[in-house]
Amino acid sequence: MTQTVEDAIEILAGVRPRIINIRIDYNEKNLIKSIGRQVSNGLALTDRQLELSLKKIRKYQENLEKNNIDVTALLATQSLRLPLREIDRSQMILISTDDDDKKSISIKGTRARTFQEKWPKIQEKLVGTITEHGTVKEFPFNEINIAVVVSEFQDSDFVIDPGLLLIFKEIEKIQENPEKFVPYVDLEDEHVVVRNANKHCAKYVESKISTDTKLNFLSYIDKLKKCGIYHKDAKILEKIGKIAPNELTKNILTNSATRFRISPDTHSVDNIIDVIENLDQWPVLVLVDDDHKALEQVTGIFSALVGKISSSEITVFFRIDNGQKNYSEFNQMVKDNHLNNYIGPDTKVVFIAKNKIPKPLLKADWHPNTAIMLSNHDFGKTSAFLDDMSTVYYYNNSIVVRNNKVKGARQIAQL
Repeated sequence: MTQTVEDAIEILAGVRPRIINIRIDYNEKNLIKSIGRQVSNGLALTDRQLELSLKKIRKYQENLEKNNIDVTALLATQSLRLPLREIDRSQMILISTDDDDKKSISIKGTRARTFQEKWPKIQEKLVGTITEHGTVKEFPFNEINIAVVVSEFQDSDFVIDPGLLLIFKEIEKIQENPEKFVPYVDLEDEHVVVRNANKHCAKYVESKISTDTKLNFLSYIDKLKKCGIYHKDAKILEKIGKIAPNELTKNILTNSATRFRISPDTHSVDNIIDVIENLDQWPVLVLVDDDHKALEQVTGIFSALVGKISSSEITVFFRIDNGQKNYSEFNQMVKDNHLNNYIGPDTKVVFIAKNKIPKPLLKADWHPNTAIMLSNHDFGKTSAFLDDMSTVYYYNNSIVVRNNKVKGARQIAQL
């Protein structure tokens, strides 16, 4: 009977009877046992496993020969019980398309050392959901992801889709000369002008910004920023500084971020409501704690809203359960101030409890532009809900920031 590499490995691993015992080095036991179990279960060796197995057979030659294995002949013939198992080790970055013609970027060969070393930092920069299919990672097809991935792997062993390389070259041109490509806000003869906006961008801006908004310089600049068009002209910054009613409004408008952590120790609730009014950032979703803190939080915001909007434009979409501290005072306050209103097109402010998004709110034809997070915790279901808001104010002193990066692109600015 022809002896095979698998026979020798099974004897070393102890998965078949030995004539004499073999003492295996401690740091090699698990490896040899793993390969031994594999071949005894009928799974063929790979080329790299064969190379490793031959080294171990050579190392333990004397003991294997005492177990009736002709090691000299076996090393010469390298006889196998089963043909080698082929492993696809190709390393590729491709453009994938699903049944709906939606494109994504796929990385194949993610077990490679080069990939493993780079991936932890790369995934922090990617925008969108990353999915895994075996050794393939897939994520959305967009300019940010293309720039991140191609720049990291273009000088490695990965084969990159020519289409991605072409797009990357265009991205590099834009990055090197942003003033020629990136849309930005300029000021010409005291008139706001959007530069480098193609017809699709211009059409989108027109659909989002009304004629009335354009008459309010501060609100216009804020709305353009929400459309992804940031101001860079020194004249605009100067004008903002002159006409902004307070320092907080100025700091928000001159910051490219749309997410802000505002300390209650520095700014009052009235300051935030003033910013929302000055920049016309209605409607607003307010997220509060669902315990005894809710009374103080809702009352504070409501007091700041008095005189700016009517009670009929405010809805408190939750109650504190019986037995909780201040539950009766809270529910009575809602009733006394007539804040138990239906959500409609005229609703400007809705209060909800953190991590509890009411289903009627999701079904209602009401889409807030701004959110105020009063809770010290940014965890839970509401995090994804907040991603769709144009502006989010984290009005708390939390030192734990779950969404330090929102959708991988927008930073939370500390004010």
